[in-house]
Amino acid sequence: MAAAFRVLAADATPVFREGLRTVVQRTIGLEWVGGTDHPDVVRDGVRTTRPHIVVLDSAIDPRANLAEDLITANPRLTVAVVFRERDHTPACVRAAQAAGARCLLSRDTDASTMARAILHAHPAHRYVDSRLALSPGMRGLGDSRHEVLTSRQRQVLALVAEGTTERDIAQNLDITVNTVRTHMTVIRRRLGARDRAHAVATAYRTGSLPLPHEAPAAT
Repeated sequence: MAAAFRVLAADATPVFREGLRTVVQRTIGLEWVGGTDHPDVVRDGVRTTRPHIVVLDSAIDPRANLAEDLITANPRLTVAVVFRERDHTPACVRAAQAAGARCLLSRDTDASTMARAILHAHPAHRYVDSRLALSPGMRGLGDSRHEVLTSRQRQVLALVAEGTTERDIAQNLDITVNTVRTHMTVIRRRLGARDRAHAVATAYRTGSLPLPHEAPAAT
């Protein structure tokens, strides 16, 4: 029998975490390795328990920055985002898709469907709850991650534009230096840039970064 896929979850509601733990433990092919309500514990848990799948509550990661960091550090990791009703918005779903989340679920999905979706999404498939895909304004999302910078990539590039060092960027965003370098590699590829300076210039020209405010002229 093949080894089960390990699942780590981050959810702000203890009752939901406990319910998810029960669902995972009852599902053949899945193994529960832990749950938390804190993003930093998720980062540590990914390093120590080496899960195959991370389930994230949209309340904990509304802009998908944590999802993007985890996937950038480990592209083989499957991230499933469970959306609360207040986060059923095009912006939140776009952010999760752009970050690379492969499983997008509504929080009121029934237990058996949620388990099958999580299991199906790893390691190469995708699952998007129809209630999210059919929300107003969701048509034509496609795979926009190849066309625009994500919010975290814009954060990194904005700091580069200010002359911030890789080490300081890493400390500022609570990521590793290697993750900063990986972000810049992806940024250059998406913008078709030769180097960092070209990436910054292209981002300003295309509107991916807002132009810096000019200092007022002396009188």
